[in-house]
Amino acid sequence: MSTPFASKLKEVRTGRDDTLKTLSEKMDISVALLSAIELGNRNPTPGFIAALSLAYKDGLSHAAWSRLAEASADAVDVSSLDYEDRQMVAAFARKLGGGVSDTHKKAIADMVEQFGLFD
Repeated sequence: MSTPFASKLKEVRTGRDDTLKTLSEKMDISVALLSAIELGNRNPTPGFIAALSLAYKDGLSHAAWSRLAEASADAVDVSSLDYEDRQMVAAFARKLGGGVSDTHKKAIADMVEQFGLFD
């Protein structure tokens, strides 16, 4: 699942003609970790963001990478859901767009428990 952070990372890396191996060496991390983050399969840690900011110090700031990572952490992959379920998730997200109240949090927790979601 691609995230805003993953997409920007790939855009910046390929724009500089860096391979995964080249950037992983600059950051002193494994190619596997870099690939997983770039694909959106893993979330970047603060240490990863710091190393990326140093590797590309003339590019996005540490704060900008951090904001992208924060926005990406909220992403939810719904690609495996059928059309009707995706529509339901979208409607739910729009309804809660202004934030989640304590009442909504309790209702969500009750649904998760009742339907065994995320087991």
